[in-house]
Amino acid sequence: MSVAIALSPAAAAALTLELPAPVLSEETRSEVLGSYDLPTGPFSDGHIPTRTVEGAVSQRAIKLDAPGQTTLALLSPLRKQVIEAGFEVILDCEARTCGGFDFRYGTEILPEPDMHVDLAEFRFLSAQKGEEAIGILVSRSALSGYV
Repeated sequence: MSVAIALSPAAAAALTLELPAPVLSEETRSEVLGSYDLPTGPFSDGHIPTRTVEGAVSQRAIKLDAPGQTTLALLSPLRKQVIEAGFEVILDCEARTCGGFDFRYGTEILPEPDMHVDLAEFRFLSAQKGEEAIGILVSRSALSGYV
C-alpha cells in the first residue's frame, strides 16, 4: 500500500510513499487552497519554529497493522523514500527531543481516534523540495502504528 502526502502549491506533484506495514484504516482531509505551519525545529522557548506552506494541502491519518514495531521502524523507510525523492530534511526528532507534549499539541494533525499519538513514543520528520513540503508524524500503540 502507498500513500500520497503533499503540502505544496501543486497537489499533482504529491509524493507517493510505500508504507512499512498493511493499512487498517485511513482518514483524509484536503484543501485545494490552504496553509499549514510546517515545524522546522523542536519546541523551545514557548513555541515551535515553523514555516507556513500555502497551496494544496493534503493530510492523512493512517493506522497500520504493526504490532511490536517501533516508531523508528515505521519512520526509517519513509525517511529514506523522502530523501531518495530529492527532499531535504529540515527536522527529524523523537518525542523527547521534539518537545514532547508541547510539540505534539502545537502541531496540526488529524484528531483521535484516526491519529493516535503516544506522547512518549512518536517521531516527526519535515522536509522540503522546492515549493513542496512534507511533514510526517509517526506513533504507535501496542498493536498498531500510526502515520
